[in-house]
Amino acid sequence: MNVGKAAPWLVSVLLAVVAGVFWLSGKQKDEALTRQVAQLQKLTEDYNKLAEDANEKIAFANLPLVPVKVSTVKPLFADGLAVQIRNATDKTIAITLSVVRPSSGNKKDYELTIDGGVGKNIGQSEGWAFVSGDKVTITQPDHKPLELTIR
Repeated sequence: MNVGKAAPWLVSVLLAVVAGVFWLSGKQKDEALTRQVAQLQKLTEDYNKLAEDANEKIAFANLPLVPVKVSTVKPLFADGLAVQIRNATDKTIAITLSVVRPSSGNKKDYELTIDGGVGKNIGQSEGWAFVSGDKVTITQPDHKPLELTIR
């Protein structure tokens, strides 16, 4: 065999093999980069969700409490207890008082408007005789809810 005539053919095969190796290497690098980009996108989404959740928690933590003082009283001529909600501000406020009796699952909501410095009683006369264990939640827009359990 004449090496001079086969040399160009051998060089061509060798170059084709080298080109194939580089092509496969490049393809693997492209696939690896695609996986890394996908991972970075997922991490970015996770980070944005965590940041959003943290911002919501910070915003909630910075809300003022509903400006009321709550106490229980024993009515003279009614069963159970009554809850007295006193507006701690000098402005009229609108609140929602939600009551749940865990032992029975009964629930009731009261929409209340209370003038500044004034209190309102909710008890049997208003449709709910409070007993120990009742859960009370008082809400007002742009305020943290006030939650308590009757003792």
